[in-house]
Amino acid sequence: MMNIPYVEDSKREEKYREMERLGQELKVPVPGAFLQIEVFDGQANRIHAHRQRSHSWNRNAYNWFFTMATTTKVLGSSFSDGNLTARTTNGEVRSGDFNMFSYDVPAYLASAGISNYGIVVGSGSEVEDFNGYKLSSLIANGTGAGQLTYQIGGSPSVTWDAPSLTFSANWVRYFNNNSGGDISINEVGLVGHFHIAFAYTSTLYVLVSRDVLASTLNVPDTGQLKVTYTINMTYPE
Repeated sequence: MMNIPYVEDSKREEKYREMERLGQELKVPVPGAFLQIEVFDGQANRIHAHRQRSHSWNRNAYNWFFTMATTTKVLGSSFSDGNLTARTTNGEVRSGDFNMFSYDVPAYLASAGISNYGIVVGSGSEVEDFNGYKLSSLIANGTGAGQLTYQIGGSPSVTWDAPSLTFSANWVRYFNNNSGGDISINEVGLVGHFHIAFAYTSTLYVLVSRDVLASTLNVPDTGQLKVTYTINMTYPE
């Protein structure tokens, strides 16, 4: 079993670690987010693996965090500075609901064959955008040309590391390539399946993170892609 190389830029990683150190010193914990991506050939041999930080929580995510923490309504009329709105993956801007995101199931737990939410992948390479609300070019579920078969997204595995005082939640999803040709992966996203408004009257698909990979990954025909998304929090002593 080969080790998973960590590919974060060393200078940027140094800044992350300093931010995390200051968070511990000041008793303001800094959450972490990581992507691990593995590619397997048709004989289940792992032909690529890397781990990196996820850099791209977007406006949707921060509006979600704020409104949940403050139990305030979604406010405003546009998806921009000064507005507490959500923009769905179909481009709709939502506001004026009872609460930002209240959900009754794990928001990233998608069934097999579902590419609307959960961990999703795409072939587009548009630059990351704080106001982004969808993948640049989502790869659809299926077995046709350019499609991947989306497997069920497993329930998160939550662990506690006592020495470091860290909780971690791991989300994993597999994608099978039965398209008859190689498929290029350039972007990875995390889309939540949310209910907002009183009595769960609205169902929305909301992108909260999108990462563009440093280089294109090719998933060979009959091969498989595995994406692990880790969110952690180190608590102060």
